[in-house]
Amino acid sequence: MMCDATQPSVQPPTASTPVALQIRKASNLTQQQLAVLLNTDQGTISRIERRDDLLMSTLREYLWAAGARHPRIVVDKDGVEIALELDSFAGGG
Repeated sequence: MMCDATQPSVQPPTASTPVALQIRKASNLTQQQLAVLLNTDQGTISRIERRDDLLMSTLREYLWAAGARHPRIVVDKDGVEIALELDSFAGGG
C-alpha cells in the first residue's frame, strides 16, 4: 500500500489512546496550539490528555477549541440512540 505524501498518516485509535489525544491529533493541532486556543499552557493540555475522567464542561471546551461544533455524546440503550448535546453545558458555543 502506497502512502499519499499530501495526506498525513493517521493511526487508527486504540482502546489505550486517550480520547482527548485522538481529538487533538485529528484536528492537526499541537498541544501548544491547543493551549493557546484555550488560554492555558501546554502542561495543562498534557494533563487533560492523560486523564481517564473529564468534566463534561472541560470536554466541551476542549472539543470547541479543537474545531468540533455542536459536539454530543450518543448512547445506545436497547436499540434507541440518546444524544447528550454538550453545548447544553454552561458556556457552550
